[in-house]
Amino acid sequence: MFRSFLFIFLFTSTPFLSSAQLRINERLASNLNGIEDPMLGQTSDWIELYNAGTTTLDLSGYYLTDNLNKPDKWPIPAGTVIEAGSYLLFWADGEAVADHTNFKLSASGESIGIFTSELKVVDSITYLEQQSDISYDRNDEEWVFFETPTPGAQNEAIFYANYVMNVPSFSKPGGLMVGAQSIELSTDFGGNIRYTLDGSWPDGRSFLYEAPIIFEGNTIIRAAIFKSNQLPGPVKTHSYFVDSEFYENELPVISIAGDPGDFWDEDKGIYVQDFKPDWEIPINIEFF
Repeated sequence: MFRSFLFIFLFTSTPFLSSAQLRINERLASNLNGIEDPMLGQTSDWIELYNAGTTTLDLSGYYLTDNLNKPDKWPIPAGTVIEAGSYLLFWADGEAVADHTNFKLSASGESIGIFTSELKVVDSITYLEQQSDISYDRNDEEWVFFETPTPGAQNEAIFYANYVMNVPSFSKPGGLMVGAQSIELSTDFGGNIRYTLDGSWPDGRSFLYEAPIIFEGNTIIRAAIFKSNQLPGPVKTHSYFVDSEFYENELPVISIAGDPGDFWDEDKGIYVQDFKPDWEIPINIEFF
């Protein structure tokens, strides 16, 4: 499965009407590799509420919705309470059972709201397209991004105010070719470009691009733009097959690039388990 990326951040928030200061504190709209819900064992999207007040709040008769024009879309089960200073998680998977809502969160963006039994809004947010496994959280009254979601717990100290929306440019696209190659990477959007040659996702420790990448054999370049106080941008991948046999072959070639750890890591590698794991991993596919 491909990893989806954010394109812009936004939020709108309404005043708190509850004396217990109930609020939407964190949500994850594209949960691929995060926590599983204990009842169904799925990595579903989730919404976290927080009671910032000093008394326990009974949520019986309250509603959660992903459509602010339909505030009573999903009634929170009777008897649901949230202690003072505590967090409460709901699974947005469309199952409509127990703490599972009757709607799912869209990674492409939508609204979330919590309403009282009188259909008065307590809190709401509106967001656009979201990045997989990146949570959108409150930091005081600002909405920020966390690489490590913290469902049911206080948010981590490290957060990002924004994210990079652009990808680096390659001087030559991937494909079938012969002879030594020289690939230049560039960006018109500022920041630094970091890249890998082993199929792994670029991070802050990857090669810093400073000069053309020169190679004579089959090579996969994966690159992303990095900026201070921003989440890295989407990863761009190009596969270069520098082989005369490939070049002269009339049959099509498919390149599937993935992080080596997703295949060979002792804990998460799909090829080192003694069973067939029900996992999804991000890959890049090119057709030549």
